[in-house]
Amino acid sequence: MKIDFLKLRSMLAGYSPDKMEEEWEVLKKHLSLICCQANDRLPVSPGDIYFLAEGVILKYKDEKVCRIIKSQQLVFVPLHPHNKRFYALKDCRLLVLGRSSLYDIVVAYPRVLYIYDGLLDLWHEQSQDRTDLLEMTKVLRVEYFKSMHGDVINYMSRRDIARYIGLSEEYLRRLF
Repeated sequence: MKIDFLKLRSMLAGYSPDKMEEEWEVLKKHLSLICCQANDRLPVSPGDIYFLAEGVILKYKDEKVCRIIKSQQLVFVPLHPHNKRFYALKDCRLLVLGRSSLYDIVVAYPRVLYIYDGLLDLWHEQSQDRTDLLEMTKVLRVEYFKSMHGDVINYMSRRDIARYIGLSEEYLRRLF
């Protein structure tokens, strides 16, 4: 867990006005480690924040994959998740900060909001991938998917890939 925490901290180093040693130590105490096997559904709670230290997660909305989450990426669970689910595509190791823990930390250490802002900013950047992909032409979508997610092609069904990139399975079959 220590290595995973250091990775998270280094990713967010530029978001705080100083090193914020005390705040990071408090945050570290509130993080939990969760390990999931491939095909497991992640045990998520509304408002939780996850840092995927290792593995790949698929986020589903209804029956469609709407995000591929890879190592060193963040997951913010919506307060009203409705029809969103998260499944491990590969074995995963995650650091979790529960919503109630976050609130407790913010009350005691208001400067931790700098870290939260960094998490949120990074999450927005990482979540942009599919939006960018869907703005491309069909051929470019396939090439982009292969270049960005070639390591997961063998683990995902053709149907999930087709839905993710907004193409029919038949069209995708001709290009793959």
